[in-house]
Amino acid sequence: MKTFMTLALVGAMSVSVAACSKKADTPVAQMSAEQLAQKIAGKWNMADTVISQQGVDVRMYDSNVTYNTDGTSAGSAKMEIQIEEMPAEMRGFKMDGTSTWTLNGNVIEDKISTMVVTPLSGNEQAKMMAQAMTAQMERAPSSKATIVSVDKDTMVVNVEGQVLTYTR
Repeated sequence: MKTFMTLALVGAMSVSVAACSKKADTPVAQMSAEQLAQKIAGKWNMADTVISQQGVDVRMYDSNVTYNTDGTSAGSAKMEIQIEEMPAEMRGFKMDGTSTWTLNGNVIEDKISTMVVTPLSGNEQAKMMAQAMTAQMERAPSSKATIVSVDKDTMVVNVEGQVLTYTR
């Protein structure tokens, strides 16, 4: 679950690159890390998606990230664990966090700086789950994502086989 939660946040925070030029977009493979870094700045929204890991599906929605030129970022996302046997009031959570990022070619590496997971309900068990998720995610090592494609409005990344789409 620790890896899943890290991927969920990384999906929401760690990659958000777009081209800001009116000329033809340079293929990602031909961009330097410096060119990509210049294009990261700004707010991005991740398309609603379902992330699967170890047989558990989690719907990610209302996800956004803002990348700063100083190598820091902040973002938030809501998640719904899609396990029918789990009571509905224990399935929804909101994540808010900050991170630091670096680029190596078309790979972005993200390290969580702060993370707060809160339940969308007032359920006591959900609160305990949120505390455990927060602790796991704060201890997570850095994560990497490959930038697959990017233009001025859309970016597609691959995080351990999970394809995620971002828009401005």
